[in-house]
Amino acid sequence: MFFDEDRETHSRDVLVRTGQQKQFHEEIETMSSIKKDATAQQNADAYWKDTLKLLWIVLALWAVVSYFAGIFFASALNNIYLAGYPLGFWFAQQGSIYAFVVLIFWYAKQMGKIDEKHDVHED
Repeated sequence: MFFDEDRETHSRDVLVRTGQQKQFHEEIETMSSIKKDATAQQNADAYWKDTLKLLWIVLALWAVVSYFAGIFFASALNNIYLAGYPLGFWFAQQGSIYAFVVLIFWYAKQMGKIDEKHDVHED
């Protein structure tokens, strides 16, 4: 009988320890997931910051090409001729379109670099 009581006590102790270990592992997993969530949020914030920075650069270049080159610098550019037409006229009509197409490809290339930097790129 003495051994039966010892066995029961030992079994209870093992169950209590197993339950404590299980609870401990659950707490560790919860803390790990919270840490992963915080890291993921930091990565998302850094990605968004880089994306917005590129967006502002593209908007600035767009403004320079469309407003300054086509409107404000038109009189200075009109002193230069391209294919018989004043460069100010050509730039306002055709050149800005070419500049925008180049800007689109440059933006796509830069966005790909940002995607790779933050490991969100497509394979």
